[in-house]
Amino acid sequence: MDTWFHHVCTSCYNESKIVGTDCYCNICKRIVPHPDKWFELWVLASDETGQLDIMLENVPARKCLGKSVREIGEMIPKVQFPQILKSIENKEYTIKLLIREENIREKSKLYRAKDIMEGPYMEEYDNLTEETHIKPIQESYGEGSGSTYHLDSMSENN
Repeated sequence: MDTWFHHVCTSCYNESKIVGTDCYCNICKRIVPHPDKWFELWVLASDETGQLDIMLENVPARKCLGKSVREIGEMIPKVQFPQILKSIENKEYTIKLLIREENIREKSKLYRAKDIMEGPYMEEYDNLTEETHIKPIQESYGEGSGSTYHLDSMSENN
């Protein structure tokens, strides 16, 4: 089952649905003869502080895997779950999350990855001197990104 990607309209880039043998866009109200295929990977990210459900959409997933959905699809039989998707398991990544209205108002626990890079988040403070360090005008209480996550497991079905 192809649960790791979805079909996208080539005109408006919104998700399209397969109806029979055709792909149909509800936004454009048209049949999309050759829709794009974009990643939609659901992963569980965890570290010592807890865990989060994160959706890796097309751009972050392509960045991690180095391949598009079409490139992966050409490498495997249609009925098989691609083993390359498991290559990101148990690696350490830094993920920039997109906090959406549904996360705040509806308390949705599914977050979307806006960007991703392999390895932990590191800031270099060694080269900063007192003159180059930016000082706030008033006291602020920002929270730094102290945690990094590694992807424990991926689910083929969500």
